[in-house]
Amino acid sequence: MNSQRSVAAIMVILLLPDASPAAARMQAPIPAESRATRRIRALGAGAEVKVTLHAGRRFQGIIEAFDRRQFSLITRKNRPPELLRFEAVKDVSLVKVTYPDVATRAARVGGAAAEFVGDEVRIKLASGKTLRGRFRQPTAGSSGFIKNKNSEIVAVDYTDVIEIRSAPPPRKGISRGLIFAATFAGVFALAPLLCRGQAGCLP
Repeated sequence: MNSQRSVAAIMVILLLPDASPAAARMQAPIPAESRATRRIRALGAGAEVKVTLHAGRRFQGIIEAFDRRQFSLITRKNRPPELLRFEAVKDVSLVKVTYPDVATRAARVGGAAAEFVGDEVRIKLASGKTLRGRFRQPTAGSSGFIKNKNSEIVAVDYTDVIEIRSAPPPRKGISRGLIFAATFAGVFALAPLLCRGQAGCLP
């Protein structure tokens, strides 16, 4: 009888969930993948980004590494990296990412193009040529890229892209050329008045 009770007690203990801290960490649900999470994964280690937290803090730095729950960001030289949890991140914006490895370039550029559709960027090609505009929805191995200058759609091969850099639209306002032209016109108009009656001036 006692042996039967002992066996029953052991079975109950085995069936009960493990309440230890280590087991609780292992059983903790993985947060749903957010837009910020997808962007960090798409850009990968080595990319420079700007990060905004839900709490309001902002960081700019280089992605060092990441896993399913968090990532480390190098913000300053000779300082420990910031360890940020994905669930605490509100937004991630691109500063610059380079693709020196030809073997992984197509996959990495394709992932970035998919996540940054519609964002203003400047891409540098292996030929040295640069394009400024926006990525369209990508297709296998290439992307339709809209050039800002004339809204022309250009097919971009991912294997040719060696750098993607943020390119926010230019600030609205008076251009330098217009300011120079107005200044020159004003000086030219005032010249006769300033020169009147002085030797060497034209009548």
